[in-house]
Amino acid sequence: MTINDVEAAALAAVDEAAIGRLLLDLLAVPSVTGSAAESEAQHVLAGHLERLDLDVDLWSMDLASLRAHPDFPGGEAPRTEAWGLVGCSRATGDGPTLILQGHVDVVPPGDVAQWDGDPFRPRAVGDVVHGRGACDMKAGVVAILAALAAIRAADARLRGQVSVHFVVSEEDGGLGAFGTIQRGHTGDACIITEPTSGALMVANGGALTFRIEVPGQATHGSTRYAGVSAIDAYLPIHAALARLETRRNADADPLMSGWKIPYPLSVGTVRAGDWASSVPDLLVAEGRLGVALGEDPAQARADLEACVAEACASDPWLRSHPAVVTWPGGQFASGRLPAAHPLAALVGDAHADVTRSARPAEQVRLTAVTCACTRERESRRCSTDPVTCGSPTARRSRCGSMRSSRWRGPWSWPPCGRSGDCPYGRCRERRGGTAWIPCSTPKPSNPPGAR
Repeated sequence: MTINDVEAAALAAVDEAAIGRLLLDLLAVPSVTGSAAESEAQHVLAGHLERLDLDVDLWSMDLASLRAHPDFPGGEAPRTEAWGLVGCSRATGDGPTLILQGHVDVVPPGDVAQWDGDPFRPRAVGDVVHGRGACDMKAGVVAILAALAAIRAADARLRGQVSVHFVVSEEDGGLGAFGTIQRGHTGDACIITEPTSGALMVANGGALTFRIEVPGQATHGSTRYAGVSAIDAYLPIHAALARLETRRNADADPLMSGWKIPYPLSVGTVRAGDWASSVPDLLVAEGRLGVALGEDPAQARADLEACVAEACASDPWLRSHPAVVTWPGGQFASGRLPAAHPLAALVGDAHADVTRSARPAEQVRLTAVTCACTRERESRRCSTDPVTCGSPTARRSRCGSMRSSRWRGPWSWPPCGRSGDCPYGRCRERRGGTAWIPCSTPKPSNPPGAR
């Protein structure tokens, strides 16, 4: 065991009961990607970061500007707002800046009839918590808050700086992480508390969402021979995509050897036709293209586009009516920690010390993560200067961040005078064009999160 006195004090300060309560409270916020509750979650977490005495930057992202950026990572969920949230410790030395990152958004619950209860009314059964987002990744978000609280309680003096990035839109492209970096929040290294089944992830493949539109020629089904089915026209393209997947995986990086298919190419949706008695004149296929470690995403796109073009050139119909490839949705590059970087050993040894077990295995994720750390621009550090991270139209916190007015916590139900049905089972009111804030007209008899 190599734990020193300060580390031991921090571990002793970990409050497991408080962690459980906070997780249940956060799970009760139905922060589905792109929803108003996603913004609500950011405001809830901002309050927690302030109580930890961090310099907090909470801002409304300029969506138009981010979407127009040439490096915009794409998105799939419709949205009218996105909030960034960063909390910074005060630098006390010349050490590095470590980012702890987690996303607050969750995917929709799907068929709620398949759930044992309301997916957004979390419950604990023994030492297991059930609720949408419990694993991916609100438990990781709460772990970050718990670690910071323990460090503060132990009065640990850090040589460098810790920066917490809580981001939105991870599930549909990475807008939140991208917008955070564009604001200037960067660091020397980053730990993302995604679930990994106990493994230490040191690299990840990328993933690009593609769309292929295949034309046909419509006619009545009784004279189908007079038309061209877009479904039939797509089949040679589908076969060509399978061959492309095989070729792109022929010489994968040794780090990916644990995966049967390191860089999968998958078609997830196929839509064609609008009438059973008509020959379809359009097929739209959408899927995911794996990006190899170290591969430029532009090259991966070029590979798929060339594959589709070759398939079209070999088909009599498609030769004169070629399919069109576009790239909507999430666009994730690959990433990896350099082999000689000390972070992997540092995290692995710390895990072994705390758990009194062997160092966790280093593995690779197939899916990209949506955070990057860079020193291309100077890291933005929160300060009392309102120009640093503020807005002239916003209320100022210690670091000049944007705030929602009259925020009172997630379930305080301040009155707003509205009536009628409420999204997510509770009334909401938009105040001042900023975030959605819970209110009490009408107040649900059993609000989400009640226990």
